[in-house]
Formats: sequence, structure tokens, C-alpha cells
Amino acid sequence: MIYKYIFISIVVFTLFFRYMHLWHDQHDFALRYFHTFSVIGDMAIGGLMAYYCSFENKILNILHSCQGCIFLFYTVQHQLSPYLKKIYSE
Repeated sequence: MIYKYIFISIVVFTLFFRYMHLWHDQHDFALRYFHTFSVIGDMAIGGLMAYYCSFENKILNILHSCQGCIFLFYTVQHQLSPYLKKIYSE
């Protein structure tokens, strides 16, 4: 299917767009976090995961077999969130 190539190309374009606006003034900050091209990659990652879960059972089997890993991932992310907020705000 062509969908996974579309999603991957959108993610690559988003990463390129964010890289081009990586400088540290207020205008680039607003572009990095609020522009459509900057946030559409997040939706493309969700679409890519939905595609893999629907059409390729390998990813779905990994997610079903790793329930403890998912819980651990969310726990670690929850513990790191105050530090990540400080890193991303600078």
C-alpha cells in the first residue's frame, strides 16, 4: 500500500522543517511548535502505527506480547516529564 510511504515522507518532511527552524529566536520557536508542517508529523506517526497494526500483524503481536514494557515506558516517561519540560523550554 502507498499509505506507509506517504506517512514516512510526511515524517521526514516534518523533521526537515523542524531542523530548518532550529534557531533560538521567538519566531522560530513559534514555527517549531505551532506551525502545521511542524505538528503534522505527529499525526503521520499515529497513522503509520495504525497502518502497521491493521495490515502487518508483526507490530500488533509485539504490542500484545509486551504489556509490561508499555507500562514501564509510561512509568519512566512520567518520571522524566519534569526534566524533559525543562530541557525543551530552554
